Amino acid sequence: MAEGIEIIIRKQGSPGTEDEGKTNDPSTAGAKGGKNEPGKPTKMQKQVNGLLIQYGKQSLQEGYKLITDYTGDYITSKTIDTYVNLAADVATIAATGWVGAIAVGYKYATQAIEQSINVNRERSRIEAMNTQLGQITQFGGRYANGN
Repeated sequence: MAEGIEIIIRKQGSPGTEDEGKTNDPSTAGAKGGKNEPGKPTKMQKQVNGLLIQYGKQSLQEGYKLITDYTGDYITSKTIDTYVNLAADVATIAATGWVGAIAVGYKYATQAIEQSINVNRERSRIEAMNTQLGQITQFGGRYANGN
């Protein structure tokens, strides 16, 4: 008589399998750094993507900087620079996740602080110039001391 065929399907790590005590922890998985979900980039791929975005942005900036120096159209250059920076920031966040979001947030926070410092310096400079102008009109010259 013919023998019966038995097909058994078990989930990895389930009771009764050879790898019962093993887990799917990426730190204990194979030499490639663990199993990833299909279609998801690894940590290394995310880092490489972030670097590629930065180098691409720098290449674009250098290219249109040369064109700007040649043509002298600095207003268009500033507009292009703004759009390239925004696109690179969005791509960085999309490619690297929350780490990229933190980096972009840090970048904009430091830019805001620097801008505030520059505005305060300019206000102080303008105030000093206005004070000098007032003394010139009051005393009749900038070298007069009011005597």
